[in-house]
Parts: sequence; structure tokens; C-alpha cells
Amino acid sequence: MLFMWDLMHFGGTRAFVWNLMHFSGARAFGWNLMHFSGARAFGWNLMHFSGARAFGWNLFAFMWNFFYLCGTPCCLCGT
Repeated sequence: MLFMWDLMHFGGTRAFVWNLMHFSGARAFGWNLMHFSGARAFGWNLMHFSGARAFGWNLFAFMWNFFYLCGTPCCLCGT
């Protein structure tokens, strides 16, 4: 009976399910997904690398170089 209790408590279904939930299951997976590749990190990376701030900065640099090479700010409209 003690053997069965130890098996259930340390290596059986209860401990296995707890470890699965705690280290690699829904809770940890959801936390890692949110923390590394989910909404918060994805939104931060999108804003930081390719979102509004970086996109606006790159667009400004692109338009500056384009207008500088073209010679006139109205190069896009053909005049």
C-alpha cells in the first residue's frame, strides 16, 4: 500500500499530471507563448522592429533618400 501511494504521489498520475501542467502543460505553455511569442512580445517586436515607430522611421529615411536622389519632392507625381 505504501508502494502504491509513493507511486501515485511521486511518479504516478497525480504527480505526472501536476508536473505536466506545471512545467510543460497549459499554464507554462501559455505563459511562454504569451511571454516570448504571444501577443505582448509580438506586439512589442512588431512595434519595435517593423511597426509604427520603425516603419515611420524607415519610411522617412526611404523618402529622404528617394527625394535626395530624385532631386525634386514631386518626383512621385511626375512633375
